[in-house]
Amino acid sequence: MVLPVLLPLFFVDLGLRTGLASVPAGQWGWAALILAVAETGKWVGAGGAARLAGCSWRWSVLLGTLMNCRRITEIVVLGIGLQLGVISRTCSRSWSSWPS
Repeated sequence: MVLPVLLPLFFVDLGLRTGLASVPAGQWGWAALILAVAETGKWVGAGGAARLAGCSWRWSVLLGTLMNCRRITEIVVLGIGLQLGVISRTCSRSWSSWPS
């Protein structure tokens, strides 16, 4: 019961503390394009590899979707590092904007 309540609150808190105001207005289109290509590449790459390995379409799509969810772990680690003072806000902001 605790995890379904606290985990979304953690992401809300982390999102509210993320400063995207420093991103220039002309860069938003490029950021969206890079994000779309990275997410599509991860989904197609993982799902396609699973399909070539003999998995059904359903499992292949599921695997591609789960690869995109893997980013949540990185966001949690960045948030904890920021709270502990191990990394700076600038460093956290640059890492969290990288597609992986």
